[in-house]
Amino acid sequence: MKNQHFHASSILSMLLLIVALSSSGIAQEPRIRQQQQPAIRQQEQLPAQQEKPLVPGLAIARELNQEDLRIALPRECRGIRPDVQTHDAADNFNPPGNPVTLSPTLANYLSSLNLTPKGYDDNRFNKVFADSFKLRNCRVCYATLEVRVKYSGDLWNNDTITVGAAPFNSAPGLYFIYGNIWTPPTPNPKTLSFTLPTAALNQYLSSTTTMPTFLDLITQDDSDVDQATLSVWYY
Repeated sequence: MKNQHFHASSILSMLLLIVALSSSGIAQEPRIRQQQQPAIRQQEQLPAQQEKPLVPGLAIARELNQEDLRIALPRECRGIRPDVQTHDAADNFNPPGNPVTLSPTLANYLSSLNLTPKGYDDNRFNKVFADSFKLRNCRVCYATLEVRVKYSGDLWNNDTITVGAAPFNSAPGLYFIYGNIWTPPTPNPKTLSFTLPTAALNQYLSSTTTMPTFLDLITQDDSDVDQATLSVWYY
């Protein structure tokens, strides 16, 4: 009888222990982990959310290399020969550079800011570089821009590049590209290669009433520009 009583007491003690552990939350640990998973997934989405444009209506600027540009060419554009405009020569930043051509809106925009831009192969500090490319009033299948840049002094690490239609953030202007030039700071010199947002570019070309239409480029304001090439696949 004593053995049976001891056995029954042991079973009762084990049941009480299980109930106590459940009440303390140890048995609920798998459920707590399931509740934490959505929070972890939200953190994984943060980098994508941080890639949103810095300015309303601004396209995300993505710096690409030559091989990326070739691979990124859409299949429907591969039978089309691009219209290529190259401003100045690849002469390793040796002055004097060829003069730039500013669109009327870019010239007015810079004048309103009391800015006189420098041209190619000009390593002066605290002076913006500016240039414009003439666009055809046709639909665009694909477009790339390559800009060869170099820094040598002053506050080059906060320099930016802006590409679009002057006056950029004010109607009827708009941004296509905006971003830091020297992030990361090497290599120096380097070629910045971008794809232009096709949908925004086509909307701009179809809505503008000014002929001819231009693509405007500004770098600010301690970087030297050796050459710039715009390639557009029209159809």
